[in-house]
Order: sequence, then C-alpha cells, then structure tokens
Amino acid sequence: MQAQCALVVDAGFSFTHALPFFDGQLLGGGVRRINLGGKALTNYFKELVSYRCAQQHPVVFLGNFSLSEMLRHHKESQLTRAGQN
Repeated sequence: MQAQCALVVDAGFSFTHALPFFDGQLLGGGVRRINLGGKALTNYFKELVSYRCAQQHPVVFLGNFSLSEMLRHHKESQLTRAGQN
C-alpha cells in the first residue's frame, strides 16, 4: 500500500500557509507561513498594468469597477480555476 501525502496551500489576504500531510496526519514541523498574500499579488498586477500605461492615474474606473477591483476579480477567478484542475 502506498503512503498518501498532500500539501495544503492557503493563500489569504496578507499571508500564505503551507501544511504538509502524510498518511492523513499533519506534519507539524513542516508547516510554513510567508508574509505574502493576495493583497501583494493584486498590487503587483496593478504595478504591471501601470507600466504599460504611462499616463495611468492611481485609481482608474472602468464602468462601475475600479482597476483594483477588476484585477482582484481576475486573480481570484484564475486561482479558483487552477484549483479545479
């Protein structure tokens, strides 16, 4: 019988946690937290977009949504789609 192992990655607003499991048990010594979360990723996307548009203002509204809201929505939809594969 093969051992069952998994890695759970929880990416939150400000932090990301990685939790390793082996044979259904959490390996406490392997738990890691990094101080990087979704907010930093959204800010990074905003920075990339602003480099492409030199005249862009910090808050750009497209329809009823700001650029920040649109980037956050796109990021979350891509992460959801990746989790379904």
